[in-house]
Amino acid sequence: AELIHPIVWDSLPNVSMYPTRSNIENIKSETAISAKRTEGVRYLFEKEGTYIIPEKEITWWNPVQNRLYKKTLSGLTIEVKPNPDLGMITSMKDSLDSLNQKIQKEQTQVEEEKKELTILGLSLRDFLIVAVAVIVLLVYLIKYLKKVYSRYKEKKAKFLKSEPYYFMKFLKSISSQKTGKILNNMYQWIDKLELEQPTIHSLNDFIQSKSLTKEIKAIESQLEANKKELVLNKKIWIKSRKKYLYKVAHPHVSEDWINPQTLAN
Repeated sequence: AELIHPIVWDSLPNVSMYPTRSNIENIKSETAISAKRTEGVRYLFEKEGTYIIPEKEITWWNPVQNRLYKKTLSGLTIEVKPNPDLGMITSMKDSLDSLNQKIQKEQTQVEEEKKELTILGLSLRDFLIVAVAVIVLLVYLIKYLKKVYSRYKEKKAKFLKSEPYYFMKFLKSISSQKTGKILNNMYQWIDKLELEQPTIHSLNDFIQSKSLTKEIKAIESQLEANKKELVLNKKIWIKSRKKYLYKVAHPHVSEDWINPQTLAN
């Protein structure tokens, strides 16, 4: 019923208006719900004459049919004749004014009592339900994120000790051309390979690569010349690693089965 708008009465000259107390009612059953609002007004005509109370259009929304309804109250024409006892009107007006103030005060108190405590536009009950749901969701989310973070840390720690990580470091250091850094990263990577000895010669013996043989000779030549910079070919090392991984994954496959173009380098 609170959704039905109260009537706003039109004022008339020389007429005092005294709205009655609004009466609202919600009617609920097991299968339906309806509402009713009752409004009234008293008119006190203070002077003689002809008065026209205009027609009044009332609108309300039907949420079931999703329609706006209108109803028009017909206007009234009232003829007020001369009143020989004007003192009675004054007394009646004072009484009605007093009654009107009392009604307004009671109406205000009722409306204040009906106002619910709201938080963020929600009633206290709805807010508590939402708050509990959010807290439960956050608890599960935090637990899930902790598991995800823990798995991430484990994978990261495992990766930082893995052969792919050390090979990546080795490739990055090649661009620096710094001898000490390159050799240090190279042997850290080779140490992660399953070789008879952790050396580049042992790696080459395992994969039998002509390109790597030339690369090793170029490295030895640069080291014998005591050059400050060491130049390596990244492509050769990438191909050498691929060949190593293939041979490790296929230990019992004869080399005769391998495409000669695959092992050419």
